[in-house]
Amino acid sequence: MKIKNIKIIFLLSIFLIFFGGCIENIKYPDKPEIEFKDFQIIRSKDNKDSLGILIFSFTDGDGDIGLDEKDTFPPFHPTSIYYYNFYLHFIEYNDQGDSIRQLEPPYTARIPKTDRYGESIRGEIYVELDIYFLPIVLQYNNVRMKFYIYDRALNKSNIEYTPIYKFSF
Repeated sequence: MKIKNIKIIFLLSIFLIFFGGCIENIKYPDKPEIEFKDFQIIRSKDNKDSLGILIFSFTDGDGDIGLDEKDTFPPFHPTSIYYYNFYLHFIEYNDQGDSIRQLEPPYTARIPKTDRYGESIRGEIYVELDIYFLPIVLQYNNVRMKFYIYDRALNKSNIEYTPIYKFSF
């Protein structure tokens, strides 16, 4: 499921803390760290869940988050796992709350490159997910998502999870 129509609204907000030297700049680890914030569901006109917006925060000590469109040479060539720097797996649960399976392959996307290379940064990333296909592949409507990112130095972030959502299809 290498879905290319995932839209990422990247760095809707970057929070860089610097008040003319009054407060010391915060230094984050060079390995990116992410934290789940929210998942919003948008319904279609016929009141069915059709779009999801995943919101998560990140920190990165050296600001090497993101890729340009022209980043297609090794290690970012199209057949490499690093071609995409955002990975999301859907995990299906039955009505009793037991995990049944993880859908494969994962949703993938490219987070756009920041212009803060070399700086310690934090911000939020919004990922727009078309979820219209889920009823075709799910036995149950209960889904949890796990996701992670890679930075340009190929450091994998921690893995984050959403709560279990019961979709209305």
